[in-house]
Amino acid sequence: MNSLSTLEQVVLILLGITAATHLYAGVIEGAPPVLLAGVGFIGGMLLYARGVRRHGLAIAAIPYTAVQIPLWYIAKAGNFTLVGYVDKIVLLC
Repeated sequence: MNSLSTLEQVVLILLGITAATHLYAGVIEGAPPVLLAGVGFIGGMLLYARGVRRHGLAIAAIPYTAVQIPLWYIAKAGNFTLVGYVDKIVLLC
């Protein structure tokens, strides 16, 4: 496994937080797309940590992460939760 810089470690921690919030919300709300997003974050983290196509993963992570905020806003339509707000703050970091 390739060594990770401090910045990469911080990014993986933030991704772990957002993955956990997606998994939690997906299970509690019974929302398979949210659960699948959490699984996607975990999969990306594991591949990145193992050194698999890091450059490609970093490029793919930008739109994958960016689309989460507008989809959340549209899907929730005013029924926002604390977990959702925490997740979006982490995504913006």
